[in-house]
Amino acid sequence: REGAQQADGHHRDGEGADEGVAARKAARGRVGVERARRGEDGHLYGLRMGHGVRDEGPSTRCWYVTTGYLVRLAAAGAKSRGVVQSLTHLIIDECHEPLCMGSDDADESAMSSKRSSCAVRELLGIAHPDVASRPLLAQRGVFGLTGTPLLSSPARITELASLCAGTYVTGASNHWRTVERASGRDLFLRYHDAVPSRLYSAETVRAAQDFVRAATRRNVVEESVPSSTVLVPARLKQDSEYAALCATYPSVPLCPDADACDDAKWNRLALAAATAAERGAALKACVQRIHDAEPLAKVLVFAPTDGIEAAASAVAGLGLPTDVARPGEGQERAAELVLEFDEPPTELSVAQRKCRVLLLAYDDGAGLNLQHGCHHVILYAPLSSPPKDGERVIAAVGKEQQSIGRVRRAGQSSHVTIHRIVLEGPGGERTLDGLLHERNMDEALIKSATNTAE
Repeated sequence: REGAQQADGHHRDGEGADEGVAARKAARGRVGVERARRGEDGHLYGLRMGHGVRDEGPSTRCWYVTTGYLVRLAAAGAKSRGVVQSLTHLIIDECHEPLCMGSDDADESAMSSKRSSCAVRELLGIAHPDVASRPLLAQRGVFGLTGTPLLSSPARITELASLCAGTYVTGASNHWRTVERASGRDLFLRYHDAVPSRLYSAETVRAAQDFVRAATRRNVVEESVPSSTVLVPARLKQDSEYAALCATYPSVPLCPDADACDDAKWNRLALAAATAAERGAALKACVQRIHDAEPLAKVLVFAPTDGIEAAASAVAGLGLPTDVARPGEGQERAAELVLEFDEPPTELSVAQRKCRVLLLAYDDGAGLNLQHGCHHVILYAPLSSPPKDGERVIAAVGKEQQSIGRVRRAGQSSHVTIHRIVLEGPGGERTLDGLLHERNMDEALIKSATNTAE
């Protein structure tokens, strides 16, 4: 109980950790309840959080709860049995994520050694063949859900496979047992793990290996959804900052040589290209063409973090209802924007001046579902990385694919169009943009970034 209370203190249910996973989950919980209550059966929904926060009524039948609340129930043991067993279903979403973490852990793997965070396995009671001895029970069942997180390391993959009891994933550099043993929790696990039969062990290992083979296909867009790519030219002016910067580097033309250009010059050129004002006119023309063909269409725009303000200025000049989710802004507002934007567009929503264009940073695209309300994606500027750093090149390609996958994913019923704004020289010359788009669309690199190569 002491450990669970300590973990709950780390969680804080979003209090004081604005950028943590806990804050994001608490914000989404509040937004989810508010949206659910707008419907005809809104009186059925309530909210419970770990520090005594309750928002419910006598007719509540479905509760959004935070993991802080669940950890307290599990810590209470037998005292909480009546509370949990009165439920028909208990669903723990995003069960690949740590239960308890603060803002400094927001980007850490759940296998981080900083916190004991492999707790979902125990909370779900997977290691207990005797159902009655599991921490949380419900009449119909306890369910753990996980989608397609950014499985970018063996630790991440092993972390998900470790949800299978008795699993040992061969070949992974950070087996979960090694991490648990180092954390000092191994005695706890040994005490609770039942001794499985050989058949049970063999089946769980086989299932985990199958899972790992599938899970390593990270950042993969839904290939069954048809898509096409359109290159949108943005012509530089003669006195543009990008052209002036190239002029200060006598050995660097408008399109630098990836092998000859050093990283410092490359990064300065990439920043100048990403923030070029000429992209705004190209964005406006692109959105106008989309709405001329599809008056109800919504448009999703992605921009590099360094260029988000320039992109925001361009979006603001479109003359349409727009929203910008800036990195580091309130999680609750961002969750509300995303949920509303994913609603299918209608003539009524257009008349009500609801958001038609949503701008996000590439870094904020992970895990979002936007396939129901949108099928047009504009890449305001390509993701750059020094060409000699192979790992960062793969990461940039993977992040672009991940962003496209917010729309091109299961549930998309329309043809997806990816519009790439490409900066050109005053006379139509090739620039850094042309090089980056060509690189980021390379099939071999995409297979490496999504781990789909043979």
